Amino acid sequence: MTAGVLGLAAAALLWRALWAVPGAAGPLAYAYPPPATQTAAPPPGLVHLATSAAFSDTVAVIHAASAVPIFSLTCGTCWRPFAASPSAGTLSQIAVAPRADGTVRFLVAVNGQGLYRTGDAGQSWALQTFPHPGSCTEPDQFRDLIASPRDPRRLYLTVACAAADPLGGADYYDVYTSPDSGLSWQLIRGGGQTGELWQAFTLAPSLAGRLYALGRTGWAQSDDAGQTWQARSFPVLTLAVDAQNPEWLYGLALHGVAGDIGQRSQDGGLNWSEWANQPCPAALDDKQLLAHPTEPAVLYLLCHQGLYRSRDGGDHWTQLSAERGERLLADLGRPGRLLWARAGGLWASTDAGDTWTVLVATWTQLTPCQFLYLPAVSN
Repeated sequence: MTAGVLGLAAAALLWRALWAVPGAAGPLAYAYPPPATQTAAPPPGLVHLATSAAFSDTVAVIHAASAVPIFSLTCGTCWRPFAASPSAGTLSQIAVAPRADGTVRFLVAVNGQGLYRTGDAGQSWALQTFPHPGSCTEPDQFRDLIASPRDPRRLYLTVACAAADPLGGADYYDVYTSPDSGLSWQLIRGGGQTGELWQAFTLAPSLAGRLYALGRTGWAQSDDAGQTWQARSFPVLTLAVDAQNPEWLYGLALHGVAGDIGQRSQDGGLNWSEWANQPCPAALDDKQLLAHPTEPAVLYLLCHQGLYRSRDGGDHWTQLSAERGERLLADLGRPGRLLWARAGGLWASTDAGDTWTVLVATWTQLTPCQFLYLPAVSN
């Protein structure tokens, strides 16, 4: 952890003590969501989950079973809904970032509107809109709201714009970055300006400024947080970067009827070789490839057959579970911890997936925390 991150964490200790007071003022007696808004069969599905390298105990979630975002300041042992949702629109992305005083800022993207931010857990919200250059006219949807694992203030966001696509298909995406936890944003790749359709976005966990973006014309790489880019010729459509060696890349390539073929490169993408074993080759399967956040050459693959792990860069795989679950994530606040949204809840592992501890059994019946809401602060 860098000195800057340590400073932010130290500055936030008093603030966090005021927020999370488990058991204060007696038990908190309500089911989540409140009975007035709870349906007989809440819709399943994790929409987005966020952590931050600045905070070791903060998790923020948008879930289809909840009308408002929820968050935890206790590593997921107890939860609290935001004081209010930023909008009645569709919430698509959430992020956690440190304010200048070391306290937590939450950011929530609302499709068709913009990016909202709050410094008081939803008591008040500030709206950031994203005017589009070129032929783009208005926001359509947001995706890939990502915090850097090395610099917690650095955020990236892709914004769709409604524009005629001469080649058909989805709308264009503009890529923005913020150096100050979401207060200001800079356009670093403009879909409306360049005519490129961005489809994927990947950060290198060991280098603060390295990122990759996949567009219609192929991959592009930046080593300076998106200020400059160079075209890269990668044969894969899904990309993961090794935890310790940024030149080790892993990906999945679509090979027609043969399905998805896993590949790796150990020279920054100049040369690629197929994995010796392919655990989930079926085509048209919604897969997720994740590199372990701290251990080199350790990979995870989620597919319809379950969760698999490789400890040698993809050559050999062990099935950890026959359940696919929804999503596997690295906990940026606790290096080495994995979070797995599965079975209608949330699970955590600190031993590379050998064992899992339940944090949330079901999103519709959470363990509530007692929080003392602070007065509204600048967002």
